[in-house]
Amino acid sequence: MLAGLGAPLVIAVVWGLFCSPRAAVTLPDPAKLAVQAACFLTGGVLLALAGHAVPGVALVALWAVDKTALTLTGTPI
Repeated sequence: MLAGLGAPLVIAVVWGLFCSPRAAVTLPDPAKLAVQAACFLTGGVLLALAGHAVPGVALVALWAVDKTALTLTGTPI
């Protein structure tokens, strides 16, 4: 129950601080990618633990495909 309420809030705060276009903290690309991966992996794991394994796996897989496509096209992280 607590993870269902607190985890999305924590992920949103972390994303806002480090990954948003107007992030308060500027990270180098590898660190920013690591924070993004941690956010999406956490979301996927929490979905799976809540009994929604397929959407959890889909969330992480689609994020990975998106980041791969953006990297291959030269789009900044």
